[in-house]
Amino acid sequence: MGGREKFTVDIACPHCGQKGHAVWEENAAGNRRGGAQRALVRLSPGFHIQSGQTQSGDPVIGCDVCGTSQPD
Repeated sequence: MGGREKFTVDIACPHCGQKGHAVWEENAAGNRRGGAQRALVRLSPGFHIQSGQTQSGDPVIGCDVCGTSQPD
């Protein structure tokens, strides 16, 4: 089994422009779609996890200011 790698992705609300970042952890083991497994580790202030999943299976990230979801 491969090691885990953390990476940070800048995010911005498409509606109000709130800016922040998401920290993800990736596992080289892979998933059933052939890509690496990843998990959301942390969101910067101003964003939260909403219920449900995106089409790619990731958690839905919402903006605390206006409630808009991040695009997949």
